[in-house]
Amino acid sequence: MRFRNLVIFFFLIFLLIYPLNSHSSGLTPSGVGTKALGLGGAFRGLADDWSASYWNPAGLAFQTKSEVNFSIMVLNPRPKFTPDVTFDGWGVGYRNGIKWYPDDKTFSLPSFSGFLKFPELNGFITGLAFFIPYRSSFEWDLFDPLPGYNNNIPYPGIDHKGDLTVLDFHPSVARQFMEGKLSLGAGISIQKGDLTLRRVDLVPTEPFVTSFFNNRPFDLFPVDNRFEGDGWGFGGNIGLLYKASPKFQIGVSVRSPITLKLSGTRTLTVYLPYDTSFARNVVQPVDSVAANYFYGYTLSSILDSDTKFKLPADFGVGIAVMPYSNLTVTVDVNLTTWSSLKELKFEEKGKDPLTGKEITGYSVPFEWKDATRFSLGLQYMPHKSLALRAGYFLDPTPTPDKTLTPLFFNSGEKNGYTLGVGYKGESFELGYSYEFTGYKEKFLKPTEGVTPSSLINLPGRYENGNHTSYFTFTYKF
Repeated sequence: MRFRNLVIFFFLIFLLIYPLNSHSSGLTPSGVGTKALGLGGAFRGLADDWSASYWNPAGLAFQTKSEVNFSIMVLNPRPKFTPDVTFDGWGVGYRNGIKWYPDDKTFSLPSFSGFLKFPELNGFITGLAFFIPYRSSFEWDLFDPLPGYNNNIPYPGIDHKGDLTVLDFHPSVARQFMEGKLSLGAGISIQKGDLTLRRVDLVPTEPFVTSFFNNRPFDLFPVDNRFEGDGWGFGGNIGLLYKASPKFQIGVSVRSPITLKLSGTRTLTVYLPYDTSFARNVVQPVDSVAANYFYGYTLSSILDSDTKFKLPADFGVGIAVMPYSNLTVTVDVNLTTWSSLKELKFEEKGKDPLTGKEITGYSVPFEWKDATRFSLGLQYMPHKSLALRAGYFLDPTPTPDKTLTPLFFNSGEKNGYTLGVGYKGESFELGYSYEFTGYKEKFLKPTEGVTPSSLINLPGRYENGNHTSYFTFTYKF
C-alpha cells in the first residue's frame, strides 16, 4: 500500500514538472530544501529532512517515518547590465551607456521526494527525490547594427541568451551503524540537461568585400549564433554523518562530477547591409561578387552540433552544535570544482554561411575557477512545533573577467542572507524560507588588443540581486 501511494504521488508530481519549469528564467539556485536554505545552506552536519538526499544522504537514515514531500522555489532575479563594448573608442552596435534589464520574470522550480523507512533494518531507508540543481536563464536585447548599415531584415530582438536547465532524478539509500551514532548514505544522479547559448559574432567583411568598400558601417557582418541542445548525464553522491554526542554531530559529503552529453543544432544567420544604389552604381562596376553583399538579405546555415557540458564535483563538511535542546548552530564549508568547466567544444557538421566551407568544430571558452563557500545557520525553537531559522553564506564567483558575459550572470562575490520558519504537526510539516543574494558590483573595462572578431567577454557594468522564496509540505506516515 505504501509503495502504491508513492507511485501515484510521483506520477502526479511528474505531470507538474514541465509546465512549472518551461517558462522560467533566472539564477542558479543555492540549494534545495526549505530548512537547509533557511539555515544558509549550512546543512551537511544536520541533514535531518528529505533534502539530505542533496546535501548529505547519510542524514536520511535518521528519519523516523516514511514520508512524501512537495516543495516549490520561487525566484525573482534582478540583474542589470550596462554595456561598454568599444574598440579604440569606436562602438560596433552594442547599446553602450544604457542600463539594460532582461525580461522581468518570476519563475518556479519544483522539487519532490518520497522515502520508505524500514525501522527493523537498522534505520534503513530508501526512496527517490527530484530537484533542479542548476537553473540559469537570461535573455537580453543588447545589439543593433550601426546606423547606416540599413539591414532591411530586422536583427533579432533577443540577441544574447544563456539558458541552462538540469533536472536531477535522485534515488537514494541510507542506513545506521554503531547503535545509531553513525550513518552512511548514497545517491545516484540521473540528470537531464537543456542548454541554449545565443550571442552576436562580428565577422570582418574583408575578404568578402574589398577594403575600398568595407568602411564603417560596412566593416563587420553581424552573425546571430545560436546553439540549442539537450542530453543526459549520470553521477552520484555519498555521505557520512556521525553523532559524537547529543550536542554535537559532523557530516561529510562528496558529489561526483557529471558530464552532460548534449546533442542539438547551431544556427548561424548573417545579416547583410542594404544599399542597392551603392551596390549597383559603385560596387558592381568594380567587384560584381562584392555587390551581392549589399542587398539586405540573410545567409543562414544549420549545423548538427554535439558538446559535453562538465558539471563540477562538490566536497563539503559541516557540523551541528546543540548547546540547548531548543537551539541549533550549523556551519558548513564546501569546495565546488568549477575548474572542470574550461570550455565547450562542439563537434559539428555543416557549412559556413559566408564561405560555404565545411565547419567541423567550434569552442566557447569558460575557464572558470574552483570556489569555496562558507555557510552559517541558526535554528531556535520557542515551541516544540515551531522552528525559527536564519542563515548566511559567502560564495565567491568562479567566473574570470576574461570570459564574463551576461549570458550566465555570475559576475561577483555573493553574500546570501536567509530567514525561515517551520511548523510540525502530528503527521505533517510546513515550511517557508526567504533568501536575498547580493552580488558584488563589477565594472569590466574593454580589453586592449582585442578585435571585434576575437571578443569573448562583454565589457560593462554588472549589477545583480536575487530574491528567493521556498515553500514546502511534508506528509509523514
